[in-house]
Amino acid sequence: YTKDYLSNKTAHLINSEEIERIKQDLIDEDRISKKSINNILQFIKTVFNFGIKRNHLRFNPMRSVAMLPIDEASFNYWTKDEVIRFLSHSSNKYKEDRIIYTLYLMCLTTGMRIGEVVALQWDCVDLENRIITIRRSFDTASQNIQKKTKGRKQRHIGIPDELFPELLAL
Repeated sequence: YTKDYLSNKTAHLINSEEIERIKQDLIDEDRISKKSINNILQFIKTVFNFGIKRNHLRFNPMRSVAMLPIDEASFNYWTKDEVIRFLSHSSNKYKEDRIIYTLYLMCLTTGMRIGEVVALQWDCVDLENRIITIRRSFDTASQNIQKKTKGRKQRHIGIPDELFPELLAL
């Protein structure tokens, strides 16, 4: 997105007006979201900050360029009744193979991230003490299980009463 605008320019000659033009052109093209445009602007800012850090530049033209306002999408939580209906439907649908239902139940009763649930192995499930230890996560980008969590710390989650018999049966 920036190549056509900046690739043939000397970094110290790029000014805020040129970056504002890039921003406006991206808005006018209407191909990418405001969030994506902000990501591009953040990239430009980071490149200039790196140049300043390495003493190649003295000024970051992004200092006077404002990011686009993003309308935060409202998050719509399920009601308790909706959760109960979903779990009831899932329980009936997966009567023969309880694994999928158990994964849904685990997500909804523990607050575990989907990547943590996908990466969960039995060595992290302590049924005797009713504790799940989160120490791995599935990374969708690499399609691999990572030996670390998003926060890079292992944590412990109690096994709720609703989940315990399902895990025990598995």
